[in-house]
Amino acid sequence: MKAIYEFEAWFFLYSEAVLEVNYNELPNRIAIARQAIDERREQLQLRDGNRQESQALLDALSSLHILETDAKKNQAFPSGTASQSDGVRDSSRIVPVNGFGSRENTK
Repeated sequence: MKAIYEFEAWFFLYSEAVLEVNYNELPNRIAIARQAIDERREQLQLRDGNRQESQALLDALSSLHILETDAKKNQAFPSGTASQSDGVRDSSRIVPVNGFGSRENTK
């Protein structure tokens, strides 16, 4: 059963950021997702929103931070390597957890 927040705009934008494989697009996707998450957090605070979604929002922010840190590290690859030359991120490390994406090193 899907959590009710999975139908919220923030969740869709967050999912797009987590699933983005192009490093060139990633900063914009992260920024848009963060803005949507912050706006939703404000809405929930004003009306004493549900705890499950509030926790999911915090988890999503944490995942975006990890994703951003990882992307910044990978941008430092010398030109000509597969990770840098085509600007595409390895999506095999994205593992969905509890209904939403999370980054985990499986190697």
